[in-house]
Amino acid sequence: MAHNPFEELLREFQAAYARFGNELFFLFAVTPEERDADPGRINEWAECLGFVPLGDDAGAGTPGYYIFGPLRRFRLGRWAERWEEPFKAFAELAAQAGAVLPVRVRDTIKYAPADPTAWWLAFMWSRKPPSANDLRPPDGKLHNTRVVWAEPFLEAADIIERSGLWTPSGSTDSPATPAGPATPPGPSGAETPKSNGSERTYSVADLREMTGLKNDALNRYAQAAGVETPGRGKRNFRYSLADVPRILNEIISRSNEVGLVKRCKTALKHLPEIRK
Repeated sequence: MAHNPFEELLREFQAAYARFGNELFFLFAVTPEERDADPGRINEWAECLGFVPLGDDAGAGTPGYYIFGPLRRFRLGRWAERWEEPFKAFAELAAQAGAVLPVRVRDTIKYAPADPTAWWLAFMWSRKPPSANDLRPPDGKLHNTRVVWAEPFLEAADIIERSGLWTPSGSTDSPATPAGPATPPGPSGAETPKSNGSERTYSVADLREMTGLKNDALNRYAQAAGVETPGRGKRNFRYSLADVPRILNEIISRSNEVGLVKRCKTALKHLPEIRK
């Protein structure tokens, strides 16, 4: 089986979080108008990672946000360098992750970021979008910046794990290959369990039972996860074992319903025990 780069990227984001997690490094958003109004002030203490367009393309005038990371802070009357190292570490990992995003994932993003780093930022935005409160205009008092990811290393690792990108078929655009239960690779480097050769599959009814969702809602989550869904009138459709963790992780990462998330997490733990 081909090597999945997201297995290693998951470990590297986790290792970076262990190293920089207490540095208070964060990423914040700036509108094009704000950046153009006073670019020198922002560039004095922060650096831009990329632009996340929120329109249909990345042309001139496209609405969106520039994502910045702080390099230093003003303290005790002087500028103190503090965040250059975590900024460089995140920029390098984001560029690697954006460069290997599979086509099926890029196709879910309805705009065209400009480079690998921006692709990764756009993917993070699509999976863990800032709230309306996060994006409210700064007031210069208690709310000085639009912090979109307060712990970017941890949040990137969570997104890789919950989206299933690290799984054996997670970084490919070929038909899903049956895989073992969704268990993230640990620090020891243990590999994801392999299929024993007998393909386990699940019906739409099985997925409804696991989640409690109706067909329409289930299909929406499956499509967002890049999983094929049954066509109208198609009978005897079955999901592979590799598809099911993608769908469940998609629901876990996007839903705010505590009961639904709990059911999906329980199903993930017991996938091998659920009937064929």
